[in-house]
Amino acid sequence: MQGILLPIISLAGALLGVVVGAVLTQRYQRRNAQFARLHEDRIDAYSGFIDAVVEYRRTHMDRALGVGQAGKAEHSERPFAARSATWAAYYKVKLLAGEDKVIDAATETHALVRRLRGRGLSEDEIRQHGKACIGSLNDFAIAARGDILSGAYVDNPDRLISRGHVIDNGDT
Repeated sequence: MQGILLPIISLAGALLGVVVGAVLTQRYQRRNAQFARLHEDRIDAYSGFIDAVVEYRRTHMDRALGVGQAGKAEHSERPFAARSATWAAYYKVKLLAGEDKVIDAATETHALVRRLRGRGLSEDEIRQHGKACIGSLNDFAIAARGDILSGAYVDNPDRLISRGHVIDNGDT
């Protein structure tokens, strides 16, 4: 009986090792895919915010400085669409940002670009606000780039960076 028991135990051990290894590999691959998707979503959110802010700034600068006033109906609708796109992009950044400094930079940029629609600003003030928006947008891009590059968790998913803090997943 012992002669047959040893091969059965070793076969069961080998099968158990294969099953456990497959389960762990699948779990690790799924987690890698989730982190990679989050990383790509952050890149899309950050670039979408930059695009939306640039468009919003351009439409308000054009409107305030009287550029392209020929198509008055189309010209009056563009700022509202650009404002909606900017708000949507802003909240997407707030939802997906991995670091608070990215959210802070987005909030500052969003506040600055919204000031462009203010009535009663002189042409010089409008141009100064426009330049401040570009400077703030550059600060946002630098913060976003840092967040994206700190996304080493894509290569090492055991270290998830959330809101600037490293969280050990405990799987190591």
